[in-house]
Amino acid sequence: MQQVGRLDELIVELSYNCNLACTMCGFGGGKIDAERFMSLATLEHVIDSVHPEPRVIRLNGRGESTIHPRFVEALRYVRHRLPSSQINLFSHLSGTKSSILDALMECGVQLFISLDSPVPERAEAIRRRSRFDSVMANIERLRDHKPRHFLIFTLQEVNFEDLLPMAEFAASWGLHLLVNAVRRDEGIEPFQALVAKRAGDLRGWFAEIADLYEGLDVDCHLPDQIQGVQLSEADTVRTHGSLDRCPALERELCVLHDGTVTPCNMFNPYVYGNLLEQSLDDIRKGERFLWFRDHHKDHYYCANCACLGGTS
Repeated sequence: MQQVGRLDELIVELSYNCNLACTMCGFGGGKIDAERFMSLATLEHVIDSVHPEPRVIRLNGRGESTIHPRFVEALRYVRHRLPSSQINLFSHLSGTKSSILDALMECGVQLFISLDSPVPERAEAIRRRSRFDSVMANIERLRDHKPRHFLIFTLQEVNFEDLLPMAEFAASWGLHLLVNAVRRDEGIEPFQALVAKRAGDLRGWFAEIADLYEGLDVDCHLPDQIQGVQLSEADTVRTHGSLDRCPALERELCVLHDGTVTPCNMFNPYVYGNLLEQSLDDIRKGERFLWFRDHHKDHYYCANCACLGGTS
């Protein structure tokens, strides 16, 4: 186990609000609640609690971070306090203000842009309230931004046939691609059945995508399994669900907007403690942390986990 307090990746949930209403999520679409944004005081406390600074700090949680009313201030604070850490941000990047794009470039943020189809009508139907033209305008404005961003494609029933076109779309823009799989705590059975039925097609598409990205100066991350269906060992990344022991246990933590500490970037609901009430060392030496470290494979949320590892 790593030295207590030494983290490779720290996930900080700036926002538990989202301005979209994605069909596969069910989280957004409600009224924005100011109490569900992390306060700057809490953010400062979280940063003060982590020593030495993590290699990566990821500024998002279940919600959309860029709608935080003080997002730019929070981002610049993190960059000032953690000058050596890589800053990651997952965002739908729809309708983002120019001041936010400027701050993302200024702070050298590694962007992971959620886009579930290269077909505008389907992309907007999946991520309701999003604007495909705005996403593309922002990608164009960030065309020369370094590091190059990732497109995050969430495979699900409605966009199953978009997997290969999405890879071609990302490659044409010179963007990294990460293929995710939809997760539902309830009602996942139709997707599981589809993956099992179309596993041969997925293997064929994966091979074509690997060939497409061969020689490009960007990466493509494909999962070795989806919902327990083994796909390919070649040109794929081993998901944490296919490992005997999750490597995120010692190197990751997720701090929610209210200080609650959970295991990882997959938003596992298991709670270790609260950073506003306990020190990080106490949490990582505590009974709940130690139990989960030794028994996480017995926890329902870890079964067939689609996590592809660190988001660097």
